[in-house]
Amino acid sequence: MKQHFLTTLAAVLSLVPCSCIIVSVELGRPTSETSAQYPAIEQRPGIDENSAWRCSWTRANNWYLPEFDDSQWTICYAPFGNEESRRHGFNYTTEWRANTTLFVRKTFWVPPTFEAAQARVAIDNEFVLYINGREVRSGQSRAYPFKWEYTVPIRADLLKPNQLNLVAVECIDRGIGTGFDLKLDID
Repeated sequence: MKQHFLTTLAAVLSLVPCSCIIVSVELGRPTSETSAQYPAIEQRPGIDENSAWRCSWTRANNWYLPEFDDSQWTICYAPFGNEESRRHGFNYTTEWRANTTLFVRKTFWVPPTFEAAQARVAIDNEFVLYINGREVRSGQSRAYPFKWEYTVPIRADLLKPNQLNLVAVECIDRGIGTGFDLKLDID
């Protein structure tokens, strides 16, 4: 029970806009004081599949920028999909209705040094991926959200080492089944 609570707390804290949280850090790691107060803060870089996201089905101005206040957005858990997708083997957590656009945001840690970063995207039908407010890639697929269809290299100059960064994704569905998930690896 305690581990589930801590995992949920870590997921919620990872969704807090960067401007709304103050964390005491020393060399990019929680200090003993911070760790005692927030034991669930993880320093694992990147984003795991099936993660918690801030989400909305309404477009807002500048929603993909780091300074945008997403505190009123819903906390949702990936993967996103619908019953049509489930009939084809894609088990979703959060309902995403067909013929709608989904907007999602999540912060993630980038370590002080790293060699490479890449996002993997499963989508039905289209996506636009932003890192720290800059468009990185867009793409579309034909109804295969159960596969990692896109591997998107993330240029190092788009990432801010030793701090939280933002990934934002616009997900567009064109009908029937829906599906989205993303994982981001930093090595």
